[in-house]
Amino acid sequence: MLSETTKAYIAGIFDGEGTCCLALSKTTQLHHAQCYQPNVCISNTSKSLLESIRRDLWLGLVDDGRQEKEQWKRGYKLYFRQHQIVPFLALILPYLRLKKRQAELLIEFCSLKARGTQVTDEAIARRRAIYNELAELNKRGV
Repeated sequence: MLSETTKAYIAGIFDGEGTCCLALSKTTQLHHAQCYQPNVCISNTSKSLLESIRRDLWLGLVDDGRQEKEQWKRGYKLYFRQHQIVPFLALILPYLRLKKRQAELLIEFCSLKARGTQVTDEAIARRRAIYNELAELNKRGV
């Protein structure tokens, strides 16, 4: 069981270094439908920090990192798999300040997803609205 202090600490790191978005890809295999892929991760140049968060949460996977430019430090990401996104966001939601709305939207989006069932027109419209709002909230320089 995580302490409230640890949850708040992780939320602070996520506010500053986290990503909470939807990726959009068109698939021709499923009736030319649009597919949305939730993406939640924390980026940092300290692999040990990300590994520590992963151990505390018992969630996620830390990648091997990559170095974009020779003069830059290697960057790492703590990724959360699709089934881990809602538990992670729900855990830190009360402590988020900067990315609280993005987390709320992604939690709602995940609740609209139902594998193997027919998606209603209303749910499709809401998914599109969530995608658009997240894109607006995540614009750079704003």
